[in-house]
Amino acid sequence: MRPLEQLTLIGTNNIKPNVFNTETLRSRNTDGIIFDEWSFDAAGLTDPIEKSRLVWAMLNAFGLVNEFNIDLNILCEFITQIRGKYTTHNNTFHNFDHGITGK
Repeated sequence: MRPLEQLTLIGTNNIKPNVFNTETLRSRNTDGIIFDEWSFDAAGLTDPIEKSRLVWAMLNAFGLVNEFNIDLNILCEFITQIRGKYTTHNNTFHNFDHGITGK
């Protein structure tokens, strides 16, 4: 597994706004810090694409994407579907934020 900081953009197409797909899978130098710090406030993120990207980044950082040979297109669609189902009922507790933060 490559360190999270060394990962690069996957894919070559333009990023479409408000669409989570393999084109949005960019690692950031701060990702490793985010996962190591208890003070990170994922619920404070407002961008749903960034929240989805963090789900991928967590799975990737723990080596699960490579270990289970997860197809990135399928993973992006799965995360998108989960995000959509979580927001269907507009529940203030059981929602995508709760799903990714545990708060």
